[in-house]
Parts: sequence; structure tokens; C-alpha cells
Amino acid sequence: ARSSLSDPNHDGVADTLKLSVELPSSSMRHLTLLAVYEVKVRGKVSEELSGLMALDLSSPYLASGLSVYGQMVFRQKLPLFQSVEVRRLYARSPLEVNWTSNWIPANQPLTLEALLGRYAQRNETATLEQLVPAMWDYRPSESFKVQVTMEVAPQLVYYVPMATEVLKFAWMQYLSFLIPTWILLEWFKEGILATGC
Repeated sequence: ARSSLSDPNHDGVADTLKLSVELPSSSMRHLTLLAVYEVKVRGKVSEELSGLMALDLSSPYLASGLSVYGQMVFRQKLPLFQSVEVRRLYARSPLEVNWTSNWIPANQPLTLEALLGRYAQRNETATLEQLVPAMWDYRPSESFKVQVTMEVAPQLVYYVPMATEVLKFAWMQYLSFLIPTWILLEWFKEGILATGC
């Protein structure tokens, strides 16, 4: 297995992740592939989390390869709290199992379904969403080759700002209301004094 990142626009952020896997079998009809990758969220909030690429694909005929093209999708159930520290709550691999945790007894025997369900329950997830149908290769080959291309586009991240950021914008809104109100009151006061009422 090999993976590579590319940054064609040279902004310092990877735009494409390519994963190549070569299996010794010359042909297959079904493939289940799980791959974990690191995701770094930067900007107003900072987070490091493990994303999960999960593929479960079948072909009607024996195939010698498979190409998948998609994009990374960042999903969150609740907004993140802005902090000066990097959030690392979900930095561990979703396939990693802590055998001493309370989660293990309720999920024995351990199954792939339980691991994927646990990952889906996280507040933040990063997964592969296929943009086009998977393309199977039926040419004769000595090995089965899997090529996954995942685009990494900018994502929208919802967050709760810190008090300092709220106050920074609050005083501007306060002044934007106070100054026009003061001008109107002064204008109204001068109008009343000028008419002699």
C-alpha cells in the first residue's frame, strides 16, 4: 500500500490524497477496504482527527482492479468550541480498540459493524464520499490493484466563538447603533429648539 498527497495550487494544504493498494490475488469480485488518515482543521478552530475511508464494493464479474474517485467530507453534529489549544479528542484511529474500556463488554464479539457504528457516533467525522461510480478493471493482471483518489476541498466548520471574539464584534454593533441614534436625537433636539417649543 502507498499513499501520496498533492498540492497543485501550492497553498501548503493538500488538495488530493491518492491511495494505491496492490493485492497478490489476480482477480476479485468483492472488496472491503478500510484506511485511516490524519485530518488537520485550521482556522478559527484547530483540530486533529482521524478520518476513515471505508469502501465495500462488489462487481458482477471477476475483476483485476478498481478505481474510486471521491472527496473528503467533514461532518459535525454540534459546533466546536473555539480554544487556543488544538482539539485532539478524535485523534486516535477509529479502528483502534482499548480492550479495558466500558465499550468492549457491550460489543463482544467485536465486529466491523460495531467499529463503524462507534465512528459514526463521533461528533466530528471525515469520510470518503464517492463522486462517481467505482470503475472496475477487467484486463488480465498478475495482481489486484486498487486506486483511490480523494479530493480535499475547503469545508465549512461550525464553532462557538470565545468571549473575546464576541466582545470584539459586540462593541462595533453597539457603536453602529449608538452613533446614528445620537445624531438623530441631536437633530431632533435642534429642530425643537429652533421652532421654540
